[in-house]
Amino acid sequence: MMYIPYFRGKQFDLIGLRESVSKDLIGKSTIPLVEPVRDSKQLIKTLEEFIKYQQKILVVANPGVGQVQKGVPRLHDWAECYDSPYVIPVYITDNFLKVEEIQGDDYAFLSTNYVSGKLEELLETHTPKFYLISDSARLRKVVKDNRITLFLTVLDLERWLKITGFC
Repeated sequence: MMYIPYFRGKQFDLIGLRESVSKDLIGKSTIPLVEPVRDSKQLIKTLEEFIKYQQKILVVANPGVGQVQKGVPRLHDWAECYDSPYVIPVYITDNFLKVEEIQGDDYAFLSTNYVSGKLEELLETHTPKFYLISDSARLRKVVKDNRITLFLTVLDLERWLKITGFC
């Protein structure tokens, strides 16, 4: 079984990940997923530490939140770290993702909701190492191979309970 904790990539998250990997506290079946929110050198330092200790880490290549959203120039480009087999780029499959943006052969897709036609288009031309999807019947129908189902976190559960009126 694989465990993929999701981090927003804030400074203290990145420091914690760096410390954890350097002290061998992250097992081989745990692969952190980081969605960068700030354009800082902390992310590059963290990726270098994961490479040094030969531990895999997933990094969202096209973040949708924070200072590093698509189209905003970056001071610190972490794409160079994708050359390592330990840093795996993850592409969020939304309406803004263009097929030509996907680099290399070793990457993953992340879908939390179905975007009509986008998944089919991507799957016709690309074969990700794996596909992270939310637990949606439509996504399970479209993505048949190499999929990893994401489950609700405590925060998502609390948000869902408020929306549905159970809380």
